[in-house]
Amino acid sequence: MPYASGETPEIGDYVKNKWEQPDTVMAIHPAQSGQEQISIRWDDGGVDLPLTSAIEFTLLSRRKDQQPKTTEHICTDLEVPVPEVSDETPSQELPSQATLLGAAGEHYVMSQLLRRNYIAALAPQGVPSADIVITDIQAERLFAIQVKSRRGIGSDHGWYMNAKHEEIHSDFIFYCFVDFGSGLDSQTVTYVVPSAVVADVLRESHKTWLRTPGKKNQPHKDNLIRRFRPDYTSIFGPNHPKYGPGWLSKYREAWHLFGEPSAVDAESRDDAD
Repeated sequence: MPYASGETPEIGDYVKNKWEQPDTVMAIHPAQSGQEQISIRWDDGGVDLPLTSAIEFTLLSRRKDQQPKTTEHICTDLEVPVPEVSDETPSQELPSQATLLGAAGEHYVMSQLLRRNYIAALAPQGVPSADIVITDIQAERLFAIQVKSRRGIGSDHGWYMNAKHEEIHSDFIFYCFVDFGSGLDSQTVTYVVPSAVVADVLRESHKTWLRTPGKKNQPHKDNLIRRFRPDYTSIFGPNHPKYGPGWLSKYREAWHLFGEPSAVDAESRDDAD
């Protein structure tokens, strides 16, 4: 079954769901119950969805170098198939928009940390709970940072998360939620949030969402997806004491939560600027 917009799915397609949230098709799976299944990767680096009906998505764009779909695009596992490329034929494979956005977020956070005189480095790929590790000048404090990035797409202005993030409670793990806005001229904003705060709001909001019937009074089905939002009014209702509009403001550019890297930072920072 094709997308809601009528096209046949292809690997690398840039699509959106009914909530206007963008994602990239990473694999195509044999039809189940008459519906073609796709694996997608969220634009903001959230948890991948390994099996999702194509009809739930609308095609936004398709790379010009993509070829018409053949049976070579069909896979039976969750891995993206790698085409064979001869020495004479250069690869046309390009990084997905999700990959580029995630890298942009990590390097942006790195630049902000280094400008504030923290010792910071990208963690090796595959390290759990850390995209960046930082310490102060005296090496007295060590923190791990997970970076989540988004563009100005999506009605809730949030970031995709996973159920596993409900279990991460550590004084030494933080999240940097980067919002690049709607275009290159937009001001980039970063929210620096302790992992315990993130775990609590994800858990509480998901439990409330499960208890609340859907638009057609149907029960919500449990899943691994979580959303970290700047406003949870749609989940908790108006006037919530903890997670209403503006609840995230106190974490905006809250780099001070990592502590002062050294006693001479203020003077050094002024000289660098």
